[in-house]
Amino acid sequence: MSSDELKAMGDIVEPLVRQGQSFEAIWSNHTDELPVCVRTMYNYQNDGHFKLANLELPAKVRRKPGKKVSKGAVSRVDRTGRTYDDFEALPLEDRVRVVQGDSVCGFEHNEHDILSLHIVARGFQSYFRKRHADAEATVACIDAIEMACGSREEFEEWCPILLLDRGVEFDDWEGIERSCLEPGKRRCRVFYCDPMESNQKSPAERNHQQLRRLLPKGRTNFDALTCTDVATCCCHVNSYPLPTHSGKCGFDLIGGLLSQEALDVLGFGKVAPDDVVLKPYLMKHAVEQ
Repeated sequence: MSSDELKAMGDIVEPLVRQGQSFEAIWSNHTDELPVCVRTMYNYQNDGHFKLANLELPAKVRRKPGKKVSKGAVSRVDRTGRTYDDFEALPLEDRVRVVQGDSVCGFEHNEHDILSLHIVARGFQSYFRKRHADAEATVACIDAIEMACGSREEFEEWCPILLLDRGVEFDDWEGIERSCLEPGKRRCRVFYCDPMESNQKSPAERNHQQLRRLLPKGRTNFDALTCTDVATCCCHVNSYPLPTHSGKCGFDLIGGLLSQEALDVLGFGKVAPDDVVLKPYLMKHAVEQ
C-alpha cells in the first residue's frame, strides 16, 4: 500500500473511530473505499499507521462473577406460570419473537433510569426514560408504546413475549400485560428470568455495551437526561451496523414490525452511517467528562 492510499484510509477511519465506531462498523459502511479487511486494519493500528490510541477503540467486555442466591429468599410477586421454565416450554416460534427488558441505571441517587427493550431477532433496542424502581412507571412506558403503535394488534406484533428480570420495576405483570387501548384484553405475555441469572437474557445485557459507550456507568447523571436525549441515544445505537446481522443496523431489520408512524411518535429515526456517534460527548451535559 502506498503512503497516499494509507492516508486516504486514515482520513476515513480516524474521525469515525473518534465518534465511537469500531473498525467492523466502519468497514461495513465503507467496504468499497477501504482496500483491506478488518483484521488488516487492526494490524495497521497495532503497527502505528493510524493516528489513534488503542484506548479510542471500543472497550472489550468485562464480566463480573455472578452472585449466589439465598435458598431462603421469598419472592415479592406470585410468578406462577411466568417463570423461565415456563418460557422455555413455549413453542419455538413464540420464543424467537421474544423482547428482553431491563433497566439501565445512573448514579445511586438518581430518580430516573432507562427502560431498555431489546427485540432479539431484529437486533433493535428501544429506550425510554422513567422513574427509577417504579413498577407504575414501567407500565406507563408500555402503555405509551401501545398508543404509539395505534392498536393492540400492532403492539402484540412488536412485543408478543416479554422476558424480564425480577427487579421491583417489573413486579406489575398484570399491568404490563393489560391493553390500555382495549381494556380487558391482553397485549403481551410476561415471563421472568430465574433469580441472579442475567445470562438468561444475555442478548439484552450485551447490547447495553453500545448504550454504555454513550452513557458510561459511574459517570452519567440520568436525571440530567430528557426523554428526547434518551430517544437520540436510541437513534444512534440502532443506526450502528451489527456484525451479527451481516452489517445491517437495527433500523434496517425492524422494517415491517413497527410502522413509520409509530417510530415517528416515539422519536426514533435512522442516523446516516458517518454521523453515528457512540461517545459520551454526544450527551456531554449529562456525562462527567
